[in-house]
Amino acid sequence: TTNYRPVKFGIPDQICVGECITPDLVAEGCDAEAYTYSWTFPGGSPAQATGSIPGEICYAAAGTYPVSLTVTNSTNGEEFTLIRSLEVQPNPEVDLGPDRLGCVGETLTLDAGSGYDSYAWSTGASSATILITEPDSYAVTVTQSGCVGADTVAVAFSLNGAVVDLGPDRVLCTGDTLILNTFESADATFNWSTGAQSPAIAVTDPGTYAVTVTFDNGCPPVSDTVTLTAAPNDLTLQLSPDYFLCAGQSIDLVLDVDEAYTIEWNDGVTVSDRVITEGGQYTVTVSNDCVSQTASTLITEADCCNIYVPNAFSPNEDGLNDDFRLYYNPELCQNVRTVRLQIYDRWGSLVWESNAMDAGWNGTFRGKALKANVYAWRLDYTTQRQSFTEAGSLTLLR
Repeated sequence: TTNYRPVKFGIPDQICVGECITPDLVAEGCDAEAYTYSWTFPGGSPAQATGSIPGEICYAAAGTYPVSLTVTNSTNGEEFTLIRSLEVQPNPEVDLGPDRLGCVGETLTLDAGSGYDSYAWSTGASSATILITEPDSYAVTVTQSGCVGADTVAVAFSLNGAVVDLGPDRVLCTGDTLILNTFESADATFNWSTGAQSPAIAVTDPGTYAVTVTFDNGCPPVSDTVTLTAAPNDLTLQLSPDYFLCAGQSIDLVLDVDEAYTIEWNDGVTVSDRVITEGGQYTVTVSNDCVSQTASTLITEADCCNIYVPNAFSPNEDGLNDDFRLYYNPELCQNVRTVRLQIYDRWGSLVWESNAMDAGWNGTFRGKALKANVYAWRLDYTTQRQSFTEAGSLTLLR
């Protein structure tokens, strides 16, 4: 019948500017080679084609375009024409504007425009606008009705709007010179609290210093302030020499430093004056931002009985120094375990001996009073930790 169409073709209903179509030919129940084909593509490139496969047709302008195919039967000359409509949508025309120049410290807004279906920025953002504080090249891609538009803008920041940073408040060591620096710029004016008008100043005194920088290009002025606190650097650290620490006693370790310094002992203590009750190596570091010194002392635990041995006595029964004996502090000598006190005459003969701390010699030998003379004594005693031997001479007076 005259209405039968043995050949059909397919194209998309809609594409975007810059995209291409490839018509799809379908032959139904017939030999496609028995026909010839003539294609027309108004607005497309190429605008005409022949053959069952016309190839890729691209569109550079938005609009509604007919796509027609004339099919001719090679056997009987009959022909028919098929027409489809193609909608070519315009791509979104996103415009970020010209490259931008801002002042350092300023925040710029990049706006891709409203009303698009989606946004994809090179920063990862997906909003219509983004805020910029760093120099870079920024790109955005937008979509609308399946079509894509993109734009790129370069953002720079003028050095003449630089941030002034004098650094944190800090100490100024006695005798030192500190350089306070801003930045170099021929298009800026520097005004310091000292009256100086240079980008940098040298200071030797503690105090508060401020600078304000104004710019010729209209960027807002910037300023900063820093406070310098005096700190000494003439530390001389000394600890007393090594000690023996007697059982039950304590030792005061005192540092002659002021509060301007930080104190740290090797056992974590942080005070200048401390009481020591245990033996060990004690090391201290004293420092500030200007100087650091370390000192150490060794404290050895010992059994210190501190026995006093007199060098004369007079056994004349007058109630004063009538015997020769040991004098000691009972509290300090509680740890004495054994004792032996011996007395010899000038020829080395033993004339008296005792194993008691509180025993006394009355100047006799075998019940007879010895003559006034110089005698020798020897004291041996032991404690929990140590053994001691002492010797000397004594005078017996009559």
